[in-house]
Amino acid sequence: MSGYEELKWYPIEVKRGKQTFHFEVYRSGNELSVFYIDELGRKRAVTSTEELTLMLVVDEEKKRFRKFVGNSEWILLDGVCADRGMTKEEIAAYLYVKAHVLEDMEEK
Repeated sequence: MSGYEELKWYPIEVKRGKQTFHFEVYRSGNELSVFYIDELGRKRAVTSTEELTLMLVVDEEKKRFRKFVGNSEWILLDGVCADRGMTKEEIAAYLYVKAHVLEDMEEK
């Protein structure tokens, strides 16, 4: 099957205290995509606030965006403009996935 890359899917569960956080990681070649699955089962893409801010050209838009997401370093995108900053607990779970799963996957 020339021209096609294999897409791999990795469901990940992180337990922090009484809370359980669910993530899905998709890998195609060297590309990794990380999604957070919220308590209602909605899939949201995880991206950094800095990365999204760099895509904005107008300074006024950057300020408005920063005000909207607050101090959050990471953003959850759902594709329907219901984006929000991650909570501290969600960030901690994501950073665990990043440190213990994603870095190992990137090395391979």
